[in-house]
Amino acid sequence: MRVVYYRNCILDSESGSVRGDKLATKLNFPPYNFSARQGQTMGMRLSQFQMRRNFYNINETNNQLYLYDPAGPTYTPITIAPADYTTMAALNTGLTNALAAAFGGSVSAYNPVSRKFTITMAGTPAGSYLTCFQLKQQSPPVGITNDQAFQDVHEILGCLRTTDSDFPTPASVPVNSFGGFGPFVSPYVGSLNSMECVYVRISLPTNNYQSVNFERDTPLSSNEVIPTQILARIPLRYPAGNPETDAAFITFDDPNNLFPILLDLQQLSSVEFFVTDDKGRPIQAVAPGQANAGQLTYKMTIAWSLLEHEVPPSSHKVGMPTPDHQGISLGYQ
Repeated sequence: MRVVYYRNCILDSESGSVRGDKLATKLNFPPYNFSARQGQTMGMRLSQFQMRRNFYNINETNNQLYLYDPAGPTYTPITIAPADYTTMAALNTGLTNALAAAFGGSVSAYNPVSRKFTITMAGTPAGSYLTCFQLKQQSPPVGITNDQAFQDVHEILGCLRTTDSDFPTPASVPVNSFGGFGPFVSPYVGSLNSMECVYVRISLPTNNYQSVNFERDTPLSSNEVIPTQILARIPLRYPAGNPETDAAFITFDDPNNLFPILLDLQQLSSVEFFVTDDKGRPIQAVAPGQANAGQLTYKMTIAWSLLEHEVPPSSHKVGMPTPDHQGISLGYQ
């Protein structure tokens, strides 16, 4: 298809915010100026995106684990304070503080060579162990909210998670995330981050597809690819040292028409854009009202275009010459 007309739309999320800190922006387009005639198709792509990295790498989506006591059974939350931890040593301090707040005398140590945590609990019941939830659709135990049970903390601590298949009912026994009863040693490597990319999504149907992942509105498991509202996937570059100067902005400039979509519409009127993590969750605000205060907004340029089908090469044929041009004499002439 060839582009016959295009427009650039320079958008600021602050002006059209409709869900506050959920980073959703609803914009109304004048239908007459954004319409397609018969034989035309509307296209759209993200050509530029900028957003301040004004959110914490450890936040409400990846900071809570539990000590499970099967005798109750009871779940005691252990919550790492949300913050921008720029070193594993700082994260280990935050983890130790969280452990000590729940069970006095508990500590954590981080080995920079193996990149693993060793957690030593104090004053905990015999037979208890640490568990990390990542329940996509199943109901969590009593006293734990759906959001608290939909965590990425296992990626931070380098340990196992309790998923839907492990936890078919709220009374099920959760996975022992560290595989022992103390000291608890990470089976895998720890990390400062659990989010590799931000996703720009759109309220309109797209012609894009995605694999099934841990988004709540996708199937639990499948080898198929499914339709998606994802418009673009933007990798994050994390700071090497100082978050105030290194990678302070998330930026994207389309070098080669990476994220085009075709719109099955004749007119464009109302569109909602929103920014999420890889699990479809809004980027977590540092405090309520951050986005509405202009502290968690994003700017982007959307390229809108009109496209028409080109004539297939097979249709570019020279017509058959008339009989007289072929030197043929017809009897009735």
